[in-house]
Amino acid sequence: MTVCNQVAARTLGDLVRKLGERVLPEIIPILEHGLNSEQSDQRQGVCIGLTEIMASTQKEHVR
Repeated sequence: MTVCNQVAARTLGDLVRKLGERVLPEIIPILEHGLNSEQSDQRQGVCIGLTEIMASTQKEHVR
């Protein structure tokens, strides 16, 4: 895991923690697109970001 991926994942977690459901509808499609990347580093970064989002998201925001 690169330092850049770690920083990006923490930033996503902070955004979700602070803005919650307002930002999730905008972030999720971007991450879904990244999962289809041919670059393994990009897919790994998306997975790390999703992990951070899941850890930061309140249960009532997940449907």
